Amino acid sequence: MNRRGQRRSAISLNLPASPITIKLDPGAAIPVQLSPPPQQPASFFRRVAIKLLLLIMGSLAVIVVSSAIWLKYTYFFPPVFVAPQNYGNLAIAVTHPRHIAFGDENELLLTITNQGRDEADATVTVVFDGSARARPMPSDAPNSTIVKLEKLPRAASVTHRLKFDLLAPASGAEFVGLSFGARDWGMCPATPPIRMPIVPISYANSFADAVLNRANLFAVFAAIVLLFWDAFRKRALGGGD
Repeated sequence: MNRRGQRRSAISLNLPASPITIKLDPGAAIPVQLSPPPQQPASFFRRVAIKLLLLIMGSLAVIVVSSAIWLKYTYFFPPVFVAPQNYGNLAIAVTHPRHIAFGDENELLLTITNQGRDEADATVTVVFDGSARARPMPSDAPNSTIVKLEKLPRAASVTHRLKFDLLAPASGAEFVGLSFGARDWGMCPATPPIRMPIVPISYANSFADAVLNRANLFAVFAAIVLLFWDAFRKRALGGGD
């Protein structure tokens, strides 16, 4: 009822299968209440944060492992083998790294064969020369070391493992070479010339080895995540997808 005692027509709602029709009395007022949108539950933001963290960690792991593989198989593997060459009564074969880097403990193998008629008692001096400064370990001089042969039988071979490092960072244009010397035949450069180029990335081989040696940990972690993903999602992500 209005103030004049007149009855206003009521609002009628027709709800057939066709679109809804609303009839209003002229001048009628419909109260409208605006409600703020429902707030997202806290679990939603937790799910987003954890998924983002997992994505970042996975991306970093892929980048690190890929970089290690690229370094290892581009610069260091496989090593270079130099066929035996004659130096007096000895034949020396060398297996050396394809590249070397400052900060790494580099390694080469010398296989010495006695080609003389008698047992070999000799002292072979290995000199690290070239444009970059290298230091053998152990060192008998700033850039050389001595390999002693005692009663090496005829046609017998012995392999020596020599470790060395760079004394200072070097550019990629520099290299380390080798020369051999003995009392019987003096000092002469390795034949053919041995040049080990420098990688201008310090600790490059050490970094690649450290990552690849632990790559199985990444695989185990990924397997655990996949195995327990459903339980992890329900407990940590609040059951979200």
